[in-house]
Amino acid sequence: MGYSPLRRRQHVRRTNHRACTRIHRLNSLLPSVPAPTHCCSLSAAGLARLMATPQQPAGGASASKTIEQARKVGYVAFLQRVPFAVDAHRLGYATGICEDYTLQQSQYANVDVPVSVLDNDFRDPDVERWTRVFERHEPNVGIIGDAFTEAEAREYVEVAQELRRAYPEATLVIVPKCEAAFDVIPDWVVLGYPAGSHAGKADHTPEEYSALADWRGRRLHLLGGAPQRRWTLIQELTQPTVTGLEPANIVGMDYNGFFANALRYGDVWYPVQPHWRTHDDSSLRERVRMSLEHAKAYWQQRGVWATHEDQSAVLSPDDPVFATRGTPFDPTEAELFDCEFGQPGGDEGSGVLVEYDDGIVLAYTSQKHRRFLEHRTGVYREHGDPQRVRAQQS
Repeated sequence: MGYSPLRRRQHVRRTNHRACTRIHRLNSLLPSVPAPTHCCSLSAAGLARLMATPQQPAGGASASKTIEQARKVGYVAFLQRVPFAVDAHRLGYATGICEDYTLQQSQYANVDVPVSVLDNDFRDPDVERWTRVFERHEPNVGIIGDAFTEAEAREYVEVAQELRRAYPEATLVIVPKCEAAFDVIPDWVVLGYPAGSHAGKADHTPEEYSALADWRGRRLHLLGGAPQRRWTLIQELTQPTVTGLEPANIVGMDYNGFFANALRYGDVWYPVQPHWRTHDDSSLRERVRMSLEHAKAYWQQRGVWATHEDQSAVLSPDDPVFATRGTPFDPTEAELFDCEFGQPGGDEGSGVLVEYDDGIVLAYTSQKHRRFLEHRTGVYREHGDPQRVRAQQS
């Protein structure tokens, strides 16, 4: 007599449970290798990958080389506005935005921060709106959305297929948030792994809907999570197992918590405990910059950091620039935003360079200072072009 659909699902789950129990026992022989968690929620694709993997002993020089390559990312992203994006870009981070905000750099004539990564607004998802922003910026990496159902996963895959035809070099990411999504998302799409403590929308953590084997052997983008948390996760996803599972290929990751913690608590992240330390005597930009520098050194030490060269997004003028107070201005020192060249009491982060119709470029210590002097000297901003101003006709 055949099983009813309900009995059949129960039978499959019990079979999975027995198989994974044996894996738990085998893994217990190697203390350095964590046992799979929540094996009974293993997707069909994950189970097939688990059963099809040849049983090979872990270790050896070739295995170490494979793990080393799997852990070395192609990019580490920091998605934040200017001026924080300027520092991140200079340090070699991939800069970018979420679809619901911009880099806020249009007011600066000499700043050009690229949008290399485009994230989605997971609180208010709209794939059509996200696609329009993607087509406008043409980023290297696009995180399409969170698939909470099989239908959502299929919709996002269709979007990825269309973008793949138009932008074949782009890295496209879909975040599976249910077991069925793993069976729908093809291997050429990167899986987004929620690595943060709250895992984004609805606090849906990977342990609730997947097993470790669902992620092994796939290309992954780690979403969120402080560096020490992500490093633990990277080891779990790449280290050898007695079942010979392929390591996950960590292609990239992003984390914006450096800005949030610096803003809310005045904290800077450090590679050693305590990881978060308060810096009340530093500016917001200085705190974020220190965290970015510490995190870069942390990933370099572990062989994870991408080998991007440091580069500046602040363009130096071709001709000498003089500040309105009559002294030479060196943009390599103040870099437009620090206002170290400004008057006492000038607003931090509000310095600006302005190019006029006669070709002269002037540096102002703040927008307030600029408006005051432009009014006194009879210049005004042309409508529709905030980068250029011209002398008012007398």
